[in-house]
Amino acid sequence: MALDDASTRSEEPKLLQPVPANRSYDNLRRHFDCERAIARRLRAASRSERKEIFRTMYDELFATVPDHPRLARRSDEALTARVNRSKTALLRPFMHSDAVFLEFGSGDCRFSFEMAKRFRQVHAVDIAVGHDIPSCRDLSPLPATAKAVPEGLGPGAAQP
Repeated sequence: MALDDASTRSEEPKLLQPVPANRSYDNLRRHFDCERAIARRLRAASRSERKEIFRTMYDELFATVPDHPRLARRSDEALTARVNRSKTALLRPFMHSDAVFLEFGSGDCRFSFEMAKRFRQVHAVDIAVGHDIPSCRDLSPLPATAKAVPEGLGPGAAQP
């Protein structure tokens, strides 16, 4: 039998890890295909086109993948707390009240808020920061200073 035989292709591939209990193989495949399609568009896009893709890609991803783990974490405070405790334990050796914390890919900024209790200053950087997450728009009420980096800053940005 040839490797590209139709009967071989229709079988689910063997995964390195089991499918999580709250997701099916088809859901994982849809998630993978959506992220791959977005990545292809990003690779083929010009710089100005990428800005538009960045602005809308999470809306597209979350609409296509309603069981996305990030959405599950947003709606499950206990899960968010467990994830934050795990990340905090990893960073504990580097925590100092006079240090600055920088989180790339901050998403909903919940971890940045947690870190603002432990660091002098916190910066949250995400390509979609504040887009649909009001908590990221203004982190200034925290005891430490925490701010989202404005659009246009970062590698390749025009300098004033």
